[in-house]
Amino acid sequence: MDTVGHDAPSLSGVPIPLLLYADDLIIVSTTAAGLQRQLDALQQFCHHRQLSVNLAKTKLVTTGSKAACQAFMLNNNEVERVESYKYLGFEFHATKNLAHGVLQLVSAAKKAIHSMNRRCALLPNSDPELRSKLFDSLVLPTLSYASEVWGVDEKTGDAAELLHRLFLKHILGVRDSTANVIILAELGRFPLCFHWWQQILRYHNRINNLSDDERLIKCAFVEGMHDPAHLFGAIKFTVGSRVNL
Repeated sequence: MDTVGHDAPSLSGVPIPLLLYADDLIIVSTTAAGLQRQLDALQQFCHHRQLSVNLAKTKLVTTGSKAACQAFMLNNNEVERVESYKYLGFEFHATKNLAHGVLQLVSAAKKAIHSMNRRCALLPNSDPELRSKLFDSLVLPTLSYASEVWGVDEKTGDAAELLHRLFLKHILGVRDSTANVIILAELGRFPLCFHWWQQILRYHNRINNLSDDERLIKCAFVEGMHDPAHLFGAIKFTVGSRVNL
């Protein structure tokens, strides 16, 4: 896609007007006019190739000032404006930080815990060690989803760590006021941030081994590590969409 006039944010000087994954598309711009030009380009692209955009799954998220909140049109239809949008399983909010997305993961993890507890109730012997291992297999993947991105700041995952410790106290049958260090020592466990940093370091190693053809991924990772506020703050207008073949 031609990036001229689209006012796209950049990584190391390279304009990034959109993100593509399978049939999911994210269009980003730093100005309202730039976003509308991208939507027009998307409409023209789909028309020439006999594709259609699923308008029901097309949403607009505006960050920063609301002064420039105009109507954005796609195929003569106004794009619905929302406060948050889930992309590749992680929910981003217009005004809140990444902790908002972690809260959505915690909500899903609570459902996984309830389901696990119902199954454990049918077992003749469900000791704390077994249930903590089940937690690592059934719940931890949800609480750690995309932690390579948000786990750099440990405070972002506070809600996930709180759920982890409450679960441990529940399976041990102790009060919520019991010291966390005692609970972790009793079960031989560590705070979840240790696991998140393992994920981050593995991701960092994979990034370092990427070829030069994938250098934009490296740029995104490096800029996000050093100044995540700048990386996300440059994006003012975002449209998430799904293209139908």
